[in-house]
Amino acid sequence: MKLDEIHSMMNVASLARTQADNRATLAQRKKKSPTTAKASSALDEQDKVHGAFRIELVYAENVKPVTKNGLANPFMVVRLPDGTVVPPLETDDPNANSFFSKITAAPSVPIALTGNACELARTRPVFDCINPVWEESFSMLLPPVSHLDVLIYSKNLISNNELCGKTIIDLSGRLSRLRQKLADHHTHDVYIEFAPQGRGLVRMTLEGEQEDVEYWFRKSREKLKRTQNDLLRGLTTKVSPYLKEMMAKVIKEHEGVALNRGFLQTALGTGVTQYSNQTAAGVAIDLAVTPAEADTAMSLLTEYLNKNLELLCANLSPTMAHEIIKRLWEEVLNDVEYVLIPPLYGQIETSRRYLNKRQVSMCGWALNILRSFFHADGEALGLPYRVLDNRKYLDLTSLMGVYFDDIVRIKREYELSFVYGREKEMLVRLVRLRTEKQEELTPSEREEGRKWVDVQMTKRKDR
Repeated sequence: MKLDEIHSMMNVASLARTQADNRATLAQRKKKSPTTAKASSALDEQDKVHGAFRIELVYAENVKPVTKNGLANPFMVVRLPDGTVVPPLETDDPNANSFFSKITAAPSVPIALTGNACELARTRPVFDCINPVWEESFSMLLPPVSHLDVLIYSKNLISNNELCGKTIIDLSGRLSRLRQKLADHHTHDVYIEFAPQGRGLVRMTLEGEQEDVEYWFRKSREKLKRTQNDLLRGLTTKVSPYLKEMMAKVIKEHEGVALNRGFLQTALGTGVTQYSNQTAAGVAIDLAVTPAEADTAMSLLTEYLNKNLELLCANLSPTMAHEIIKRLWEEVLNDVEYVLIPPLYGQIETSRRYLNKRQVSMCGWALNILRSFFHADGEALGLPYRVLDNRKYLDLTSLMGVYFDDIVRIKREYELSFVYGREKEMLVRLVRLRTEKQEELTPSEREEGRKWVDVQMTKRKDR
């Protein structure tokens, strides 16, 4: 890397030592004044952090769906905890006025913030999405705080915005790992887990105090790494919508055809839709997909991937190209998972159905075909099986193996996995799907299934 060559040529380590020695000499000569003692580090307090921060709200994944179509209109909000005390304005602090954008006058005495005054940042909403990308940056001066509240809401144009998830970013304690990272005044990726589901990426920077040559080289390396990650995510985002669309299409082609309802039922929107035991092509839904049928169904997708990956690999370094291929495989796994079972929380979309045996068979073939495609016989940029056969892949193959098992057996297997600390979350999601969408269940079986799911949800929260 050119940056490493420049680092070596400039002998940065020696320059940094010289700079540090010079600062130490100046510090000894300078008589410590009350003002100097007051200007302590932003991390000096035991349980509080304060100072000038830059926060970038990058993206979120698997946001809790709240609309009837199984999506959301998410936006992210970062807030100070209610009751946060803002100290009196320091007249020699040129940045302090940024605290008071929502207050008519800067306080001369400590003031406790509540309500809207606690809000630090809010992104734009991204409509009809559960994997939003915002990439919005905010600069702020924090009063002494021990944590920040991070929330995701779904934008509603008529009623109140609906909460999709919440979490905190813990900044307290001298032994906090994040607190120690922020002390170097670099930008750090903070991955956060939302309750009840979802995760996101927030980037935080505590503005630097001592910026030597080594500091700027480290900062440049981190900037390059983040740019690389953003590029990879951007390229993957370009391909993933078509990938998801094609995966859903090849599975849907094998569902049973809806039977025509009576005229009055159609006009009034009443009655339960019933489905044939054959696909639109006239094939029985209990008949497994053959290898030839699977190859034909997946040919358009593999051709599309082959052309696009060939173009990307010709213009990217082998390392970057390899990472793109790895991320696309992860997208494949996410798409197959979404087709098989809904998220654990949120409303199940009205159009979702419990898959038939032919559709699950197609899911298995899709995974096998794309697994072989991305492996590419282990040559060139092909992914090794140890990368392809990750935890999610193994969980999905296991899920397809029990997809049609007796629901009592599935419940028991989940309960045992929970007790022994190896929770198989996909199983409780499968029970939830079958409880709501499996046509053969009686009303009493549905009610029993819902109660069981509610009990498991409570256990997960209490764990």
